[in-house]
Order: sequence, then C-alpha cells, then structure tokens
Amino acid sequence: MAPPPPASLPLGQRLIHLAQTLQFGWFVGHLTLLFSTLRYGLSYITFHTASGSARFSYRTAFVAAAATYGIVVYKAARARARGGSRQPGGPLALAADENVQYLAMALIWLFSRQVPLALLPFAVYSVFHVATYTRTNLIPTLQPPQPAGPASGASPGGKPAMKPNALADMIGRFVKEYYDASMTLVASLEIFLWFRLLGSAFMFQKGSWILIIIYTVFFRARYSQSTFVQGAILQFGRRIDSFVAQQSTPPVVKQGWESVKRAIGQAADATDVNSKKLVNQERLWNHPRVDNIVPEMEQLDDSYVDSIHLRAKRYVLELHFLQPVAAITEIFIPVETCNEHRNQSLTILTILSIVLIVLHMCQLTAMQG
Repeated sequence: MAPPPPASLPLGQRLIHLAQTLQFGWFVGHLTLLFSTLRYGLSYITFHTASGSARFSYRTAFVAAAATYGIVVYKAARARARGGSRQPGGPLALAADENVQYLAMALIWLFSRQVPLALLPFAVYSVFHVATYTRTNLIPTLQPPQPAGPASGASPGGKPAMKPNALADMIGRFVKEYYDASMTLVASLEIFLWFRLLGSAFMFQKGSWILIIIYTVFFRARYSQSTFVQGAILQFGRRIDSFVAQQSTPPVVKQGWESVKRAIGQAADATDVNSKKLVNQERLWNHPRVDNIVPEMEQLDDSYVDSIHLRAKRYVLELHFLQPVAAITEIFIPVETCNEHRNQSLTILTILSIVLIVLHMCQLTAMQG
C-alpha cells in the first residue's frame, strides 16, 4: 500500500489526497460490500430475501466485490506495463491469478440467482482488507503519529520514535490473531458452497449444472493455490473417515466412501498442473516456445509418458485455470495428434469455457426477464 499523506498538510488536504487514490476506491468498495452484506443478512434472517431492498443489497455487494478485485488486477497490470514486463504465460497465466479468479466469480454471482452463502467468503476477506487499510492509511491520515521524544541512548540525528496509536495497535493484533482462523473459515465456506450448488444441480434448477461446472473449475484452482483450502479439505475428509470407520456403519457405505475418495483423487491428479514429474512451471512460462518443451517430456519414464495424465497435459501446458476442462477432452483427442493440433485444442478449450459462461449468463437473464 502507498504511504498515508504527509502529516504536515492540513487535515482537509490530507483527506483529499487520500480520496484521490485507487486504494481509497478499493477501501470504499470493501466497506460497501460489508454494509451490503449486513443489510442483506437482515433480510435473510427475516425471510425477506425477495424484497427489492434485499435484491439491491445482494447485487450491490457483488458489484463492490467486482470493483475491488478489478482495481487490484488493474494496478498489477499497470505496474507490469510501467516496468516493461509481460504477464508470464500470457492470458491463460493471467487466469491463474487469484484476484482474476475472484473477479470472475464476483461477476458470475452478480448475474446469477441469489445464493446467500456466496456472499460470506467475500465478506470475510473484506473485514481484513478494511481493517488493514484503516490501520495503515486511514488512522495515520486522521491522527498523524506524534514523536515520543528522544529515546535514551539514541543519537541526536537519529529518527525520533513515534507514539503508538492504541486503535491501530488493537487492529493490528486483531488481524494477526484471527487471520489464519478466518482464512480457514473462508475455505470451509467455499467447500460448503460447492455442496450447496451440487444440491441445486441434483434438483435440476435452471442453470445450476453450468454454474457448478464453473465453480468447480474455480475451486480446483483455489485448491492448488491455497494451503488453507487444502487443510480444510483434509480435515473434512478425516471427519468423514472417522464417521465411516464406526462399527455401526454399513459396509456398503464404507465401500461407497472409498470409491468417492478414489474418484476425487483421480480427478485431482488428472487436473494437477504442479506435478513434480512435469517441467518446472517457471521454466515453462519463460521458455520462448512451449513446443520446445516436448522433447524434455519425452525423456520421462515410459510408464508415466503412457499415462492419461501426461497425455492430457502434453498439449495443455499453457492452461491452469481451464485445466479441468482440458483433462476431460483428452479422452476424445488421441495422443498422436497432441503436438500437431495442440494450439487448435487450446483454442477449442478456451472457447468451450467461454461458451459455458455465456450460456449461464443467458439463462439467468431469461429467468430474470
């Protein structure tokens, strides 16, 4: 974050200086998201989610979420442009950016039917963003730090110590103490949200299957990037294991759970782009042509080269966020055509994912119309 305005300026000028930054717009967006979530929460607990104020609060929350993550993505792109550097891996690597993923999901939730649980992960993030901005920017602007006087033994030309701000220190302790627990809470909420969408899909609600496919791609990317999501899934699996291990559990339930775990593990392996047997991702992004990586891959052991996982990954090395879709299409594209038609395959996969999102938006627009 940029430093607060100079303390030598009058309060009015300090506030104007602060309000003219993109960071302040980012802060206002998170603050708006929190207030909108609280307003929608009141409608939810009073069973008035269909009211006009509830719908307005719900949409406003996701407009604010999209604005905040859009600002972060824009600032990152602008910083790269000023530095003369390019995004490693191009647009597909950009899609692997966590902020881009949350921006996309905020837009999807904005145009989807109401799913109250979808608000909560964004709201938890906003609590910490608002708290951090308040501590590092807002409080120093309103109450500039005052010198505490020369410390004993300090050199005459040294930087004077500043008096601590009680409110800023309290916010700092709050963030430090509850950050990890809150990120675990977000991971758990995102898991519950997936099951919530799965239930809607089983009830064949309009557009639910497209929505869960999109969210599954998003959640797979979150799993590969977040240790909190990995830990939450591990803890969730252990709880089910302990429940299934009870003597009163029927054998068919135990067998079913083992089958589910195997299927999830195979799906995770098939969509894992961080396998240690593949070429290092950083080398891949910085390589002038991805085609030149193929000979290195041929040097791997034959058993793994012949596996379906490497065959799928061979022609989708540029993909990260769209990898789950790519793993499915490998079944229909022979390995012999991977090198020859890899670029065409990448184009088809990208178009397929965009079409899924557009179809979902069109269905939602027809429902709301």
